[in-house]
Amino acid sequence: LFSAFAAAFIPFEFSLVFTFCLILGSLGFLVFGKKYYRISVLLASSAIGFGLVAANIFFGFYPALALDGTSAEITGTVTEISAKGGNPVFKIKTDSVDIEDAPQKITVLVSGWNENFAKPYDKVSCNVTFSVYDSNDFGEVLENRAGKIKIYAYTNSPIELIGKENSSLGFYINLIREKVSSVIYKFFPDWKAPFTEQILIGTRGELENEITEAFRKSGMSHILAVSGMHMAVIVNLFEKFFGLFSSGKTERNTKSGLIIVFIIFYMALCGLGMSVIRSGFMLIFHHLSK
Repeated sequence: LFSAFAAAFIPFEFSLVFTFCLILGSLGFLVFGKKYYRISVLLASSAIGFGLVAANIFFGFYPALALDGTSAEITGTVTEISAKGGNPVFKIKTDSVDIEDAPQKITVLVSGWNENFAKPYDKVSCNVTFSVYDSNDFGEVLENRAGKIKIYAYTNSPIELIGKENSSLGFYINLIREKVSSVIYKFFPDWKAPFTEQILIGTRGELENEITEAFRKSGMSHILAVSGMHMAVIVNLFEKFFGLFSSGKTERNTKSGLIIVFIIFYMALCGLGMSVIRSGFMLIFHHLSK
């Protein structure tokens, strides 16, 4: 907690200095004796946190920031398609960026091409211009969260399909997402379908702006993002169901194991967002403790 809090306010230039000092401090407290081990662990964990922040900024954030205003040919895999202002926005995980010394593995939000013909896990190629600002000038969109670098880009040429990524686990997870979505749209009419889809498996961009704005004004927009509340409700339902068939210790252990497998699957189904990962791991540790 100390590491995360301090890293949010301490400039990068000081991160390496703090890392070095904290490592020396942790070693020093270890020398003084076991009764100081708690302080030593605190300093050592903080040093690891600062070190990771500094390395990520130096090797990822700064090189991605340098792309602003440059144009390049990119190739990669479409992982998500959302709508913004009625036009599709393609989230592409790049395999290559045709700029010397540029980071090759980044997440690019590509807009400016109105035809939504690509599907998740299609491999595409296009020429883009990178920008750290979106088209509506809402502010910087270059993000540095959990080691993931994300930047906007605008197409200079049509997006070209060059293949399909059908050998990864994510491809098959996406097939299940599409099946779940089709079932939802079959049984829920009008706006209820995208609403259910968003709170159940985290698919964004299909819900009408008026409904999203109504949730925001009422202070309930957190309901629209899959998080700990959604995970707890769904996992609790499965726990109650499995509880009908378990009475002894062996059965309880089997139940906990099945629930952990389901949590991991559901995390993947929801797209492994930060709130999903955080709540998922907390639930996993809870069931491991049983």
